[in-house]
Amino acid sequence: MLLQQLFFGRLCVVAFLIVLSSAACGGSASDVDAVLDGGTADSFLASDGGKLDSDDSVFATAEHESSLLSDASFSASSILSGMEDYDGYRQDMKLTFEGFDADGRAESWWVSVSTLVDFGTESRAVEIVSGGFEGTGDLPASVKIWRGDGVGYLYMLDTGCVSGPDIGIDSAGSFSPEIVVGEIEDAEIAEQDLVLDGVVGHYYEFSEEASSALRELPFKVDGQVFVPAEGRYVKLLALKAEGEGDLVGDGQIRRGVYSLTVDNWPANDSIVVEQPGECADNLPYPVMEEAQEITSIDEVVSYKVPAEVGDIIEFYRTEMVRSGWNEVSEPAVFDDIAILVYQKGSDEVIVQIAFEQNLDFATVFISP
Repeated sequence: MLLQQLFFGRLCVVAFLIVLSSAACGGSASDVDAVLDGGTADSFLASDGGKLDSDDSVFATAEHESSLLSDASFSASSILSGMEDYDGYRQDMKLTFEGFDADGRAESWWVSVSTLVDFGTESRAVEIVSGGFEGTGDLPASVKIWRGDGVGYLYMLDTGCVSGPDIGIDSAGSFSPEIVVGEIEDAEIAEQDLVLDGVVGHYYEFSEEASSALRELPFKVDGQVFVPAEGRYVKLLALKAEGEGDLVGDGQIRRGVYSLTVDNWPANDSIVVEQPGECADNLPYPVMEEAQEITSIDEVVSYKVPAEVGDIIEFYRTEMVRSGWNEVSEPAVFDDIAILVYQKGSDEVIVQIAFEQNLDFATVFISP
């Protein structure tokens, strides 16, 4: 197994490797001869439920006067610098690796990730669009994360949807291109007045010494950024990093070549960032309208609610029957917990209500 753990709330290249950890990882390692092209993919991130194409009118071309450009060099505190001047942005990223693991075994894999952010609603979504190991070909989207309205949703291909207030995207410690590259300092002009996706701009080149983060790692880096001539943001970043170390933050030492492309699309209008369709309104049991901090995974649901235990019991005696469940026996009420049991065919669920007399909320836990 390549990786052993998933940390909720991280940009989940790590999670992708977990999902695919049973796939074959053999194959010969070779140099990466060209920096990979970025691209879009069918994604749940689209506001219309379809594909986010590069010519979608919501995504802006350069519109702002530059405060970062000069004739000879380019600097930015982050590859997302300037995005805050827009209503939001989409970021398409592709990361590949060819080389060897710590035991000298050949390893080759790739992963594509799309991110969509709307600053107005403070909603954010990340989807691992595709990826695979050598010999597997492209595998389907494996991980989707959405955060907004104080709650997060995590969908994984093998385990289904998990929701809860603690699921997020920006927790530190996992792979993200912004963290890996860090601040770019004095990248040197390479070509001027080129056109990319209809935007006129300049290409700048940089090595590991121009990256505040990469210079601290044992990798030799060849990188480029494309910056709109009238903009304040990195439109495209492409780099190759060759060496031996842990670049993706999963604790694994690899020797070989990483290739990374990041394509940023600032938005000149608000964006609808929808939660994963697999997680939409699919709770397996009724929950009270005042429910807070709902967490759902597989057939287990828990939440807190500011209600009296008697009201919660009455809610479930009514709503579970309305949902087709039959009450097995009278509710059992103790000093700090109440238990209700329901059946539907051969299925049985237990509703547990934990409470304390001096608190104004209770915790509901429902499981098979």
